[in-house]
Amino acid sequence: MSDEPGVAGEQGDLVSRLRAVIGAKDEQIAVLTASLEAALARLGAAAAEAAASRERERRLELRVAELERRLSMDSTDSGTPSSRERIGAKEARRARQQSERERSKDRRRGGQPGHQGKGLKRDPDPDERKTADPPAECRSCKAGLDGADAAEPRWAQVIDAEIIRKVTEWLLPGLACRCCGTVTFAEPPPGAHQGSVSYGPVLNAAAVLLACYGNVPPERAARGHRHAARHPGVRRVGR
Repeated sequence: MSDEPGVAGEQGDLVSRLRAVIGAKDEQIAVLTASLEAALARLGAAAAEAAASRERERRLELRVAELERRLSMDSTDSGTPSSRERIGAKEARRARQQSERERSKDRRRGGQPGHQGKGLKRDPDPDERKTADPPAECRSCKAGLDGADAAEPRWAQVIDAEIIRKVTEWLLPGLACRCCGTVTFAEPPPGAHQGSVSYGPVLNAAAVLLACYGNVPPERAARGHRHAARHPGVRRVGR
């Protein structure tokens, strides 16, 4: 019985020391948390500054490129009059033209050797074959070629499109009702209208293609539309 107060006192001292240790650790954790938050804030500010710096650098590069482009322009490739050209522009242009002339002496016209051409290809099965009139005189000495020996012929192809004007008239039969006497007429096909003349889907598609893909103003596309449908040189089917 006599040892119980002593044990209780020791336990109280132990609890006090533990509380002191926990309090000290809490203070250290608070200090470390504050330091970490401050470091994260500095890191975020540094990242934002780096992003802003990259954006400024990008804008400066674009500005320098635009200034260099403007400096390289003269009255031949811009709307600037020759009287307002920068100093030395005429001399630089003359030097560039002289360099191009000197380089062009060693080059033939057309595509250079090894260049992959993008021209039209010969059709092995043309729709029509014709023979041109033979030459009458030599292209070198101008002598007549009557009775001359025939050589291997050359060829030339022309790709063209034939426009055919086709007019279709739809008869719309009518039937009188036996009950009330009302006459009901057949409906015209899509795109056609009773008692009127309209353009067909091919001409409408051509007008849309000119206006949208070819950047032709709608007014000019409409005039071409009418011209293709009414021009006397356009062949008509069955005529």
